[in-house]
Amino acid sequence: MVHLYHDLFVNILSSVIIVISLSVPQVYGFGQSKESGHFRSKRQTFTQTTYTFTPTSCAAGASVGTVTATPPAGATLIYLISSQPTAGQFAINPTTGAISFVSAVTTNGAPVTIQVTATATPAAGTVPTATVTINLVSCGGPTFTQTTYNFAPTTCTVGTAIGSVSASAGGAAVQYGTLNSQVAVSSTTGALTFTTAPTTNTPIIALITATTAATGVATSTATVTITPACTLAGGTFSQNSYTFTVTNCAIGSTVGTVTASFAPGTTVTYFMSGGNGLYQIGQTTGVITTAAALPVGTTNFNVAAVGSNGQSAQAPVSISATCTGTAGATTLATTTVAGSPVFSASSYSFNIPCNVVGWQFVGLLQAANSDKDPLNYSLQQDVIGRFFVDPSSGELKTMGPLAQAGTFSLIGRASDPWGFMTTVPITVTVGGAACTS
Repeated sequence: MVHLYHDLFVNILSSVIIVISLSVPQVYGFGQSKESGHFRSKRQTFTQTTYTFTPTSCAAGASVGTVTATPPAGATLIYLISSQPTAGQFAINPTTGAISFVSAVTTNGAPVTIQVTATATPAAGTVPTATVTINLVSCGGPTFTQTTYNFAPTTCTVGTAIGSVSASAGGAAVQYGTLNSQVAVSSTTGALTFTTAPTTNTPIIALITATTAATGVATSTATVTITPACTLAGGTFSQNSYTFTVTNCAIGSTVGTVTASFAPGTTVTYFMSGGNGLYQIGQTTGVITTAAALPVGTTNFNVAAVGSNGQSAQAPVSISATCTGTAGATTLATTTVAGSPVFSASSYSFNIPCNVVGWQFVGLLQAANSDKDPLNYSLQQDVIGRFFVDPSSGELKTMGPLAQAGTFSLIGRASDPWGFMTTVPITVTVGGAACTS
């Protein structure tokens, strides 16, 4: 009987233990779950708690930067902007975390701070937040390191380096430009060069623009003043001065030749100022010939050579005549004979401002003869030696600087291929606010 009760007790106890074992849940280690059976993170985390971005473009849709977070195993993340100073200014891709501009920002400004969250699906723990700082230093385009630049190059040939300007756009590429026809600027480096040969001591003002290459927004300019401080390269006569002696006084006789040299490939044109109408110079050859009956004595005048690159040179000429012309030829120089050229006016009067530049246009002399022959223009009298006439066009120009006010009396002359000529008085008045005392 005792054995019977003992066996019954053992069977009941075993049943209770089995029931208890089936009903007690399994205990897992920290980080484990019943579903996965292995350790895993219970919440998502950002790879950085703070981010700083400096976008190179602030156009609508432009990229700002990307935030990243690590999701719990088996979960996906959804990125959201939880707060920003201006509603709708920025957007974030909910899947990738890429932040972009919703609306364009066109001016540089203080940094902007936004808050970004990463939510796990299925949910797992507390939702983390990252702080994102966005620097808006490139939104308004480049900024020049100086607002004004001054250069004084000593070489004045086409292509000569002048100097460089510099602008920055928060690391973005900058593109430079200018509308000045005398100066070129490298679009990538800001290096300035001459596109035409400048005039010495005559300032050139060029406005240089800087554009952010990615956006095409130009927001800053710099003023560049270029004062060429150079001797006109290559513009030199073969002699500092020329002296000739004339023994053959027939009109058209060769007196001598002046020669000026310039940079290779430059076309040279010769002019003369003064000479009392007794001589003329070949524009392309520099050959001086007699143009009227010559008195015995010495005549002094200046010759000028102008290159096609804008450079120039001057030299004095002295001619001693040991022969005399005929009275008839002398009469032709002062008396209008039938068939002689006739000027469009009995006298000319011109007004020009004071200036520090040579080769300024003064006025136009016009004459014609009955046969409509091509005429040669010159100055028969130029006391100060500061003017010349283009022998083909009749354009009267200054040969050198005229900085002081005054009235100058000249005598212009027109001659035809047959030796007939006529003269006209010219008055040039120089004045204005730019004159020096």
